[in-house]
Parts: sequence; structure tokens; C-alpha cells
Amino acid sequence: MSIYNKKALQVATNTGYGQYGRWAEILPNKEKFPQVMFIWTDGLTNHAPQLIEQLHEAQKVREPDADVKGVIKGILRVSENAQHVMITNGLAAGAHFLSDEDEEDLDENE
Repeated sequence: MSIYNKKALQVATNTGYGQYGRWAEILPNKEKFPQVMFIWTDGLTNHAPQLIEQLHEAQKVREPDADVKGVIKGILRVSENAQHVMITNGLAAGAHFLSDEDEEDLDENE
């Protein structure tokens, strides 16, 4: 998973980011941490300062394991001095994987 801050920066593997998501999903009172949830569910936030604050607070509410702490550390590192943060899987915007049906259609047309 990458975060773009003028250049792409690796903050987590797909597995690590999935672990972050599972941690975020089980936070008690997750409505108190909307930016923590937005960065997980939507992959972006336009409120990086609030994300930083909420990540610190969320860790006090439910301590993450060492792997998730590493992901959080990466998110915090690239969120400093930012207003907007976007996390991607490294694909360009609008890129997508072909479904099994799409692949079958391509095979049929060959």
C-alpha cells in the first residue's frame, strides 16, 4: 500500500494494511475516529491533522499489535505537514482488475 506525498511512499504491505483495517473495525466507539475509518474504508482523507490526532487517541483506546503499530507509524510519518492523504494499492486512479467474466470474454474473442 502506498501513500502519495508528492511521491509514492510504501507504508504497508497489503496484508499489513488489512490488519490495520481489522484493528480499525473493532475500535470501540469508532464514530469518534472518523478519519481513522475513512483512511481504511475510502483510502483517503482531506483532514490529515485530524487523522494524526485520531490515530494517537485510537491507540490509547485499543492498543494495536506490533504489525499494526508499524502501519500506523507509516501513516503518521507521511501525514505530517499534509492536509490530504491517499492510500492506494499502487494502481493508477481508475485502474481495475479484470473479473473472471471479463477474462472469459477476452478468451472467447481471441
